[in-house]
Amino acid sequence: MTIYAVADVHIANHRAHGGPVIGGLNNRATQLIKLLRDAFAQTTPGDHFVVLGDLFDHHAPIPALLRATQEALTEPGCGHPWVIPGNHDQSSDKVWDNACSPLWVADCVEQPRIIVDGNTAALMVPFGAPVYEVLRDALRDVENTRMFTAWKHAEYRLLLGHFGISDPNDPPFMRDARDAIDWDTLAELCLEQNVQAVGAGNWHLQKFFRKEVDGRSVEGIQTGALAPTGWDNPGWRGYGGLVHWDSETGTWETMSCNGPRFIRHTPTEEELHTYRNCSIYARVDAPPSEVEEKRAELEALPLAGYEIRTVDPAAQKAAEDAAAAVRTVELLGEALGRYVSEMPLPEGVTRQELLAAAKSYLPGV
Repeated sequence: MTIYAVADVHIANHRAHGGPVIGGLNNRATQLIKLLRDAFAQTTPGDHFVVLGDLFDHHAPIPALLRATQEALTEPGCGHPWVIPGNHDQSSDKVWDNACSPLWVADCVEQPRIIVDGNTAALMVPFGAPVYEVLRDALRDVENTRMFTAWKHAEYRLLLGHFGISDPNDPPFMRDARDAIDWDTLAELCLEQNVQAVGAGNWHLQKFFRKEVDGRSVEGIQTGALAPTGWDNPGWRGYGGLVHWDSETGTWETMSCNGPRFIRHTPTEEELHTYRNCSIYARVDAPPSEVEEKRAELEALPLAGYEIRTVDPAAQKAAEDAAAAVRTVELLGEALGRYVSEMPLPEGVTRQELLAAAKSYLPGV
């Protein structure tokens, strides 16, 4: 038996390149349902398949999306599905007031629950904020319930939920977010409660964490979105994550699932070959004089969709200069705003437009 986990599928009829709606699902939703089914199909009877939040993109998905999701989680010969409601799934933190509750094929984790897998016990915690208090209370409460025996005797204790894990390299607005917890703080809480590993959804880029104190260690993974939602999640790597807990080595093992990828450049032949089984969406910038040439170039590539943004060369150069000027400053957003407020502007360009363009060159700002 093995515990598998994915996160942030965001099933919905996304509008960008959605195409026609057939049977209640457009092209983007159909891709996501297939991706979820393919991930679930990696499991075998006796395995646990846990969705770490944001299975849906909205707390009230239409019936067709619910039905298709249930069918994806009823593949024969697979493990048992569990769904932890995330912030996108929830209408409120009340029981049943979320999109996952109607899924009769899966156990919806609306209150903290434990699953036992051989020598491992995993505590699943639904989304709530502030994160530290929610996790602290769940870990303390489990000691006083009927689940205590399994938790007490487990060789490995896992904490699974829907929250961002921040570190000093993240920008301030992420470190201070109510839906996140600092890794050092989380690690101290886990070591205090003898938890060896953490698996989290919510933030979409996959990251790994580890802390060791006095010979004891805790390992964490931000699972990453099974499916990036658009060009706000750009790039090839860090998405499509399917992770499983290896109880023999006491570590998280990762796999990468094919699915949508959103890139902000024209893909190379090598990239197209490497990600040939993914649905690739490309967005590029071009001055008016090069739009038709760029369109012909993109039309010739095996893309699921593309967009061309018409840009003014002078404005683009000014945005690049503004971003370069503060790239090494710790408080990038604040410093960028100060710089743009004082720099000379190209004719016809507002400071607000320039600031927005400059931020696109600094992911995370």
